[in-house]
Amino acid sequence: MMDFMTAGAQAHPVWYDERVKWQVLLGGSIDGEVRIRGRDPPPGSKLARLRQHAESYDTRMQLYTNNCRIFCARMRREVERLNAIECGARLGDAHDGYAASRSMPWGSSVAEVAADCRLGLSIAKSALLPALYPLLTLLVCWQGICDL
Repeated sequence: MMDFMTAGAQAHPVWYDERVKWQVLLGGSIDGEVRIRGRDPPPGSKLARLRQHAESYDTRMQLYTNNCRIFCARMRREVERLNAIECGARLGDAHDGYAASRSMPWGSSVAEVAADCRLGLSIAKSALLPALYPLLTLLVCWQGICDL
């Protein structure tokens, strides 16, 4: 099991210090950490490579561009990439893990393009969700702002 959360969990100042909360809400970054539970997988396995990728993840947490939802989306994309490599090894395709007959003219396979599109949509949703609070606040206050 993997998770990306504030460094120090609930002891991080973002959970109790209003100044830090506003700094994060306005786009500042805080220290985060990747937490991985469970036994170490066998060396060289897909799980070991996924774990290594997660451990090298950028831990500067930012509400709109590097949050736990974006971490999950990037880990899902990495799993798809690792699965494609394994699939390619079984099919004998050394290029990108997918059969050459399914490759698109510019070198990417249909599955890779679809995985990248899913990643892009997940990142967009993950960035918009935390932005809803300030956007809704702005919408509620819009009449008062326009009267200034």
